[in-house]
Amino acid sequence: MLTIPIIAGSVILPLVLWQLLSKKSRGNPQGLPLPPGPKPLPLIGNALDMPKDYPWKTFQQWCKQYGTSRTFGHLYCSFKAGSLGDLVYVNVVGQPIIVVGSAEVAYDLFERRSSKYSGRGHSTMIVDL
Repeated sequence: MLTIPIIAGSVILPLVLWQLLSKKSRGNPQGLPLPPGPKPLPLIGNALDMPKDYPWKTFQQWCKQYGTSRTFGHLYCSFKAGSLGDLVYVNVVGQPIIVVGSAEVAYDLFERRSSKYSGRGHSTMIVDL
């Protein structure tokens, strides 16, 4: 009878510690604010909120409910105020996801600012030679 709490504690405690430590190491390194979104649960985040069927309908609803037209420092774009909703942040079991709610914002982030957000290094052989 005493072994069940010990086994449960030996499984749950390391998971909680891992979640706390990984959040600090992987988190937002510059401390910038993230876009709003549904409130996550401990450990699993928004895993239960993620839709299985017709995800675009749920994402559209989130953009209307949580979306914002204010600026977020590093994600400042020429967003149109009062649009469907610009950005929504969800975290699914430690995996951060940002939902982009309009074509204008997607174009601004992924086309006009692609060099700022891409993680490619400098290619000496292609650029300099």
